[in-house]
Amino acid sequence: MIQSLTSEPSLRFIMIGLAALCALMAFLKGMGRLILLALSLAAGGAAAVACYRYLPGVPSLSELSPQALQYGTLGAGLVVAWLTRRFLGGIVSGGGDVNPERSRLKSGLLGFIPALLLLYGGAVAARWAGAADYLWHLEQAVEAKDTAPLDKASILARLSRSLTKGMLGDIMERTDPITSRESIAACSLLVLQRQQAVWDRARRHRSIGPAVLLSSFDRLRDDHEVANALSFSHYSRLLALTEVRTALSDAPLRERVLGLELETALGEVITGLQSGGPPRAEVVPE
Repeated sequence: MIQSLTSEPSLRFIMIGLAALCALMAFLKGMGRLILLALSLAAGGAAAVACYRYLPGVPSLSELSPQALQYGTLGAGLVVAWLTRRFLGGIVSGGGDVNPERSRLKSGLLGFIPALLLLYGGAVAARWAGAADYLWHLEQAVEAKDTAPLDKASILARLSRSLTKGMLGDIMERTDPITSRESIAACSLLVLQRQQAVWDRARRHRSIGPAVLLSSFDRLRDDHEVANALSFSHYSRLLALTEVRTALSDAPLRERVLGLELETALGEVITGLQSGGPPRAEVVPE
């Protein structure tokens, strides 16, 4: 049941339904509060993302623990959202009354705007959190040399995977400022370093090897921020690092990671076993 609800076609209809519901609420009750809420949340979300991405680069804050960074980011987002709500509320309250009967249709149509903003923000958050959860389960699989932990991924991980596929996936890939197919793939390859035997197989793997042996991937592995995020299993931070996006601006690396059949290749290097069916990769046994 949950798997069917988190599939890409189901999510598409759910998001359309939520947008229509918000528009109906705006039609029935007016859209002022809905727009103020959407703008406030958008401002708070933007502030949180900016803090999470740029605060570690401030020399005096570079030693913050991952937990302090997370709570600080959340606090900054909430404060900015609250201040934005108060500021916009003060402006709107002095603007005079609008006849609700004459503006219902307009409110209903414009109600799609805050609805889409809220849905987009939720999709970005779900992709980010779900990808981080997937990387954590991948870490468990690598250390156990068994793919069973990957089968226990949470609903967020399934949502994140669905939001990288189909029409919704194409839209999010063009607009998501944090998570992308290639960043998830590159970070997955970085996690393989958690177990030396698995990493050795990855370097010899027919499809993964050419990617991880590139000089751009070597520079990514050696980066201090990347190594720190990996050592603390702080995968939400790893996905948001500018160093990952910089490495993926290298065309050969980007093409290699996007060309991977990731689930099949990861299963082969984790277990050391060839996948079923016609051989697509050669794994050298330990």
